Amino acid sequence: MSDRSIQRVTGANAFLRGRRYARRKSVDNLVARGGKVRGEIHVGSQDEAYETSVELKDDGAFVSKCTCPGWHGPDAHCKHVAAVLVALRDRERPPRPKKEENKAKGDGSDGNQGNQNNDGGGGKKKRKRRKKKNKNKPQPVHVPQTVSVGGKRRTRRRRRRGGGAGNEKLEVLSARDLAGSLGESRGAIDAWLPPDARRKPLELEFRVVVRPASLAVTPVVAGTRNAVPIADAIGAFNMISNADRAIMRALGRNTSRGNPATAELRAEDAAEALSLLKDKRVLLEPASMELRFSDETLRPSIELDTVSANTLRTRVVFVSDTTQRRFALSSGAWFEGTPGWHIDASDGVARPIDETVTPGWLQRLYRSPSLVHPIEEMPKLLGDHIPRIAATLKAELPDLSSIADLVDATPEFQLWGEGDIVEAHATLKVQYDDHTFPVPVEGFPTPLAFLPPVEKGGPPRVVRRDVGMEMAALQRLLDQGFEAEDGELIATGDDAIQFWSRGIGELPKDWERFVPDDLAGVKIRKEGVSTKMRVSSGVDWLSLDMVFGTGDAVVSEEELRACLESGRDIVRLSDGTYAPVDPDAVGEVLARMAEIYATAGGKKKLPLSQAGRIQDLIGLVGESDADVKPKARSLFEQLDDIDEVPSVAKPRSLKAKLRPYQKQGFSWLVFLHQKGMGGILADDMGLGKTLQTIALLLWAKSKHKRKLNLVIAPTSVVPNWEREIHKFAPSTFKAVVWQGPNRFDQRDALDDADVMITSYALLRRDEELLAELDFRYAILDEAQHIKNPASQTAQAAKKLQSEHRLALTGTPIENRLSEMWSIFDFVSPGLLGNLKKFEENVARPIDRGDQETADRLRNTIKPFVLRRLKTDVADDLPEKIEQEIVVPMEEAQDGLYKQVLAQVRKNVLSEVEKKGISKSQIQILAALTRLRQVACDPRLVKDFETADFSADDSGKLAALREIVENAKGGGHRVLIFSQFVTMLQHIRNALDEDGVSYEYLDGSTKDRLERVERFNEDESIQAFLISLKAGGTGLNLTGADTVIHFDPWWNPAVEDQATDRAHRIGQTKVVNVYRLIARGSVEEKILELSAKKRALMENVLSTEGSPLKGLTKKDVDALFS
Repeated sequence: MSDRSIQRVTGANAFLRGRRYARRKSVDNLVARGGKVRGEIHVGSQDEAYETSVELKDDGAFVSKCTCPGWHGPDAHCKHVAAVLVALRDRERPPRPKKEENKAKGDGSDGNQGNQNNDGGGGKKKRKRRKKKNKNKPQPVHVPQTVSVGGKRRTRRRRRRGGGAGNEKLEVLSARDLAGSLGESRGAIDAWLPPDARRKPLELEFRVVVRPASLAVTPVVAGTRNAVPIADAIGAFNMISNADRAIMRALGRNTSRGNPATAELRAEDAAEALSLLKDKRVLLEPASMELRFSDETLRPSIELDTVSANTLRTRVVFVSDTTQRRFALSSGAWFEGTPGWHIDASDGVARPIDETVTPGWLQRLYRSPSLVHPIEEMPKLLGDHIPRIAATLKAELPDLSSIADLVDATPEFQLWGEGDIVEAHATLKVQYDDHTFPVPVEGFPTPLAFLPPVEKGGPPRVVRRDVGMEMAALQRLLDQGFEAEDGELIATGDDAIQFWSRGIGELPKDWERFVPDDLAGVKIRKEGVSTKMRVSSGVDWLSLDMVFGTGDAVVSEEELRACLESGRDIVRLSDGTYAPVDPDAVGEVLARMAEIYATAGGKKKLPLSQAGRIQDLIGLVGESDADVKPKARSLFEQLDDIDEVPSVAKPRSLKAKLRPYQKQGFSWLVFLHQKGMGGILADDMGLGKTLQTIALLLWAKSKHKRKLNLVIAPTSVVPNWEREIHKFAPSTFKAVVWQGPNRFDQRDALDDADVMITSYALLRRDEELLAELDFRYAILDEAQHIKNPASQTAQAAKKLQSEHRLALTGTPIENRLSEMWSIFDFVSPGLLGNLKKFEENVARPIDRGDQETADRLRNTIKPFVLRRLKTDVADDLPEKIEQEIVVPMEEAQDGLYKQVLAQVRKNVLSEVEKKGISKSQIQILAALTRLRQVACDPRLVKDFETADFSADDSGKLAALREIVENAKGGGHRVLIFSQFVTMLQHIRNALDEDGVSYEYLDGSTKDRLERVERFNEDESIQAFLISLKAGGTGLNLTGADTVIHFDPWWNPAVEDQATDRAHRIGQTKVVNVYRLIARGSVEEKILELSAKKRALMENVLSTEGSPLKGLTKKDVDALFS
């Protein structure tokens, strides 16, 4: 193999170093077999030799292996591979003697002879001297992981190839050729400072060959034609200066293995390299002309001309920004980048391209420097495409005079306006000579407008629009509050008002204006629209007149509503002027008016039920602007203050004395009756709502013809109404109790009756019958039973036909305002509007804490609700109010009672007949106890089949729960007494179901005082259940103001002692006492006996002794009848 062949296999650097090893006889044990050779290379710095092998494959490729650190793979041959190949070659074909040595021979014989003569003469002495000199040299030091070692630098200059300087080829130097002189080894420090390091970097210049689409750049040692291998120079120590490093790295990314000293650069890589070469010495090859870098920038310019009568041509050229010299894309070399570059090889100048021309743009322009278009595309081309391209490239628009007739004229503007005072619509137009165009409100107008040619076949006419002036004119309108919306200019609210009243006059005088007559010269008053009202009344109606305006000019309610609904705050008055409107104040008045007329059914004459709303409206408008007629004012005063209601004498037929507050309540009910209004009597429990209502019914009967009245009450209260009517009304006031399975047998009796009393359960069941009857009054007692407006009970109640409606309740609002709405929807339908709007506009705002809405609601309902608490009328009340409530037994309970009565009556009467009353007391008391247990709750009787009975089978338990619920709603606390401990357990279970908190005490209770203290101190405890015998004495329970005796005791004194647990010193409230009596039971009989007992007790010092003392055989017979 020749040196050149080995060099091609291993590379120049590895070859040169390997040849030195071979010539120094550092290769031992060289063995060649077939196509494979191996050997050992001894290096002075290593103790062990490197084992190296090379194999020639069938395809002509060399594969190597070496144990040195510099070997990087089978085809990455190191210098030791080169040493083995050179050693093998030298062994098989020794090198020829040099010509200079042959010439030194004296006799001109062949080579062998020459060598012998030289060995024998002076040549031999020279070799000995050279050998002695080499002994004094330090041995080469091998640096691991490198492919070269130190050695003597050849100072002989390489012979240049080629001819003269201009055509002389560049000679590529090796890195070794470029390294510094080899100095002495410094030991380990050589790793940092190699012995052959250059003292200063190479001075470089760059040779460039410009081709149409690429650059070939070769770094050269300055002043020579020695090319520098780029990768080796970058990797060498101190060979490249910092100033040259960036360009060398850029070149290094584009070199090839076969041409290590030249970088082939294209596109943006070429532009980047040119930017880095700007301050270097660059020579253009092959002329060796220095390349100059100019600061003049080439900017794009669009040109337009005609190719033929039917075609146009557009092209882009580049123009110098200083000399205006024109450069076509077909001349010179163009390289895209940031910036791009143009090289004119003819004059040796590189010029930067404006950065608006991105690499993508330059590529497209270079590929298609000119485009041809049909003449028909001229409008689209010049009106859209070219302006867009020019804007992107920031190029001037082309000269059009060669292809079109230009129209250049001063723009004249026109304003077209329409709309109303608070919404102005404007259109801006511009006129050039006789040609008018709309000015776009968004974006920019096209700078060119195309018109047909004057003559057929002639060039088109092009109007050159002044975009700047048009945009300035548009800005004048935008500055006045106009905004672009859906292609037009719109100003609203104050901006529109300002425009019509003043802004339109501030526009340039040379503008033409086209606006509606009613918006020209608009006059706006300073005074806002105010409200005046007049209120009058009749017997059962109110009239409301409202006027809106300013001064003598008025505006209709409809116009005002339309004004506010459209969001305007200015309105046109009857005289054509405009006045501002306060949307909040006027809007509130209009809203109240709408509410009044909506709930009144749209009638001109308003029912008196609207009195509260009208009073509220007067307060909103102001007394000074409200003309309230005397009659209406008197009505309002009476509705505001019950003391202003005329007093009415109680009916003579009423067998009761009314307390002062009851007389006032009766007069108020009569007042509502006379005005045709429904109402709610919401007095606290125990204040006599039933008595006041009976007085009203008696008064109505005395003033009008007889007509049936209807009272609907809870089942447990129905007997009490019958009892109260019999007690307070004369026998001529006939009451029919509509109850029981045989109730329809009394259908004819209703024709002569004054009042029909039934329950809520039968209201639902007999809904069809009751809806057909015509009543004077429909009265709901405990009206909270219709609190759910969606319930069947509420819907059935609202179907009743009556002249008047009245609701009685001690708790008009229990949980939600919708419950109150349902009651008002019964007594005064429509007063509070429909439920959905009431919840949305009233209930929810109040729940969120809206005090203003709460005040409005209070003013609306105030005239129709009368509520007095016991504390309000304390001076008119006794300290204790007692009431017996007669409760019907449930059907199953009544059947069991009759069964037990039949059994015990026979036994008791037989014993009395045999032994007499005094000796039959045990039997009598046992029988009474059994009957009283059944009257309380069938589950108390143990020797009958009572397993199927439940809480629903106790009429008294249902009545108790009703009273406790009403007391809880009114803020009252309750003591519940029973002699039966088992009954107290049943009551506990019922209260648990109803969510009522309570304390409990019977004979087994140990912590009596602690429970009493908890009840008195903790007002959240609503009830106290007490065994009559265990808690009837010795307890102070003044925390309660309501006492319920579930099963009346036979001895009144014992009941009084129990009642006095609450009604005693320290009690600050009036105490209500209720006795629950089972109708038709022995309890009614005991109640009658108790009255006799009370008379007897006045003469008895003690309550001890026989409980049946004073009873006769007739009394016993009556008890068990």
